[in-house]
Parts: sequence; C-alpha cells; structure tokens
Amino acid sequence: DVVGCQMHIFNTNDCMRLALGATNVNWVGTPATIQHRLDTMAMTGKPLHVSEVTITSPGMDDKSRQIQAILTRNIYRKWFSHKAAMGITWWNIVDNCGAPGEPNISGLFRRDMTPKKAYFALDQLLNHEWKTSLELQPDRKGNVSWRGFKGTYRISWTAPDGTEMTKDFILE
Repeated sequence: DVVGCQMHIFNTNDCMRLALGATNVNWVGTPATIQHRLDTMAMTGKPLHVSEVTITSPGMDDKSRQIQAILTRNIYRKWFSHKAAMGITWWNIVDNCGAPGEPNISGLFRRDMTPKKAYFALDQLLNHEWKTSLELQPDRKGNVSWRGFKGTYRISWTAPDGTEMTKDFILE
C-alpha cells in the first residue's frame, strides 16, 4: 500500500562532508539526486513513506548540533515537497539509545531528554511552517480563497440566516 525507504547518515564524517558541500554521500546526494530517487519510487503509484531517518550530529559541540539541525531541516523540506510523500519517521529519538553500533549522537534529544537543535528545526517545520491555520474573511461576493497543504480540513461559518454551518473536505 505504501513504498517505504530509509535514509541513515550514521557516519559523523559523512555529516561533516555534507555540511561542507559534498554531493555524493550515501543515499543523500544532491537535491536533484533525492528528487530522482523519490520520483523513481513514486512511479509505483503508491504514497512514499521515509520510514527510518537517522541524521547524526558530527560531534557533541554546539556547531555540530547546528549542522545536524540544518541537515535535518533541508532534507525534510526536500522530502516533504515531493507530491507522493505521505510520511517521515525519525528513527533514534534519544541520543545513545539506538541499536548496537549506531552513533550515539543521532537523536533529537540528549540522553537527559533536553531537546537538541534538530528537534527545534523539526518543530518549526511541522508546527509552524507546514501548519495551515487560518481565519478567513469573505470578499464582497461572500467567496473565500486560500492556499493550504494537502489534507483534511473543516470549515465553519455562519450563514446569512444565522445558521452555524460546517463542511469537511479533502485538499489533494
């Protein structure tokens, strides 16, 4: 029903290479490479779910955490922009809690559960940049228009006779 794919950047050196502009790092590559791979998978006609994501911080210092956040924001934006994308799942939520052999600095939270910069980058995307929340005002003819992300919406309004109205619809 869904095509799943994974992207793990386990190697701290690969994260640093990406931050320095390398274009041939594992599954990541350039934005054009990511687009091509997503397009190829979308040829199945099924929705795409990036079902496991690991973006390791190249170190434990503030600069390294900032690099992890920037990579996270940029790669998530690329995935989210694809018309067939339906989900993205971060794999190791907390540092040092992955499977044996996985990097211990790949979480969105430190071991003491304090959020890292990558957490705040995702929060900004998911809860602010990609959230549609509007209060619409009709034009003189009573029409409203707006742009939103695909999904299910509920519109409520008061009809001219004072009746409260509600309508659900799906924006594809």
